[in-house]
Amino acid sequence: MATPRLHLFGPPGAGKTTLVEALAQEKAAGPKVEFVDCSGECALKMLETKEPFVKTNPVTKPILDADGVVLTIDVSAPKKQETFQQAADWLNALHEYRGRRADVGALPVYVVLTKCDQLVRKDDTLEAWKKRVEDTKSHYVERFNQVLDEHSRGFGSIRLKVLTTAIKAPVFNDKPLKIKEPLGVAELLRHSARSASDYQDRRVRSQGRLQNVLAGLVGLIVILALVVAFLVEFQPEARSTVLEERVQLILPKAEATAAQRMQGTPTRLEEKHKILTEIENHDDFARLPSSERDAVSAYRKEIADYLQRYHEAEIALKLPHLAKNQQEFDKQEADVASFKLTAEQAQRWADTRLGRRVEQVRKEYASLHQALNEEEKWIRKETDKASKLLKDGTSVYGKLLDDEKSAQSAAVAWMRRFQESQPKPHQPREDNVPGVTRVIWEDLGKFDQIKKAHKDWLAAKSEVAGLAKLIEKKLKAN
Repeated sequence: MATPRLHLFGPPGAGKTTLVEALAQEKAAGPKVEFVDCSGECALKMLETKEPFVKTNPVTKPILDADGVVLTIDVSAPKKQETFQQAADWLNALHEYRGRRADVGALPVYVVLTKCDQLVRKDDTLEAWKKRVEDTKSHYVERFNQVLDEHSRGFGSIRLKVLTTAIKAPVFNDKPLKIKEPLGVAELLRHSARSASDYQDRRVRSQGRLQNVLAGLVGLIVILALVVAFLVEFQPEARSTVLEERVQLILPKAEATAAQRMQGTPTRLEEKHKILTEIENHDDFARLPSSERDAVSAYRKEIADYLQRYHEAEIALKLPHLAKNQQEFDKQEADVASFKLTAEQAQRWADTRLGRRVEQVRKEYASLHQALNEEEKWIRKETDKASKLLKDGTSVYGKLLDDEKSAQSAAVAWMRRFQESQPKPHQPREDNVPGVTRVIWEDLGKFDQIKKAHKDWLAAKSEVAGLAKLIEKKLKAN
């Protein structure tokens, strides 16, 4: 059996080249696996296009022929959300394209978060850094699970796993961590090689079964040809079965769930609706059994109702990050609140694209409000501290003016408190707000709730700063 092949895929600057070199070193003493590399420019073009998997794309065939895919994402990149969205869209496209080809399911796909050494912050310990790396990994796992529209079984499905790597040694207090080998590379090689080998075995077995099926079909065709010749010889009464065949092909199984009936993109559902309408308008439709006629009409109506609500949702359900200001945000949130499925629709379509979209958007608004309240609470807390400092400083300044004996030392102590009263934000400003797409903590400043709190805080700080100048001037005069 051939050596399992892993396709390495990632845009320029994602750390793929360095990862390839580290994997090659590990591979020398590790499991047997072949790495198929892809240029960063080709990968970037594929990530940016709306339809990445077309036959004319030279990267399509190597990816589809691989026994596993390794997708690199630079976690230190400034445009994290854009990079993540491109990766999610690309994985969705890979899943849908493989599904249309009826490829063997559960293709192992490893999303490798590179450059984790750059997540180190000033005064970090090894434990703090490791926790931040693990939190980042968990965040990506959660986001991919929310966004990816994939199935755990069936043709074309992918089996996603997120891993972290640090090729360079992280630096703690200006001293690099002493490591004998890159962090996470050996684990990636071990897991991916085993998964690729397992996938290759399943694909070979599937091809063997397919060959057996084809051989059986050839025999069946021969038998059918003899049957047809017999029927032609005896000239049986002709009956049209074309319409019945179309009905059997278009109707879902009787036990199919709503998610299975509404599976696919809106475009595919519109195509189904068109076919069902053509069947209903066919001259022979009345000759079908009543149960089949009822099933066709019911399915066409359900798709029509679903598509109508889906297109309404596209207009009404806008994610929070699309709002440019408070007014637009309030309008969007009101539209989300007013968009309601009926109780029956909400229950029946819960696991469909529409149901998941409704749930995701509402959760994002709830998460954003939670973050806004957390941000306001922190600002109000700092405002109270500034007010307390102002009150104490006013008392100290009064004692200085009265030339009290203890005033000098009290003023020096207060000035020390003032100089140490510059707080760090409770959350890094460039970090994403948990559970909210394309919104970082810095973006919360555009909301009126935070603007008002921040204005009060600035006013309090300004008063404290003015008082500090007076106290400092009085101390120098003494």
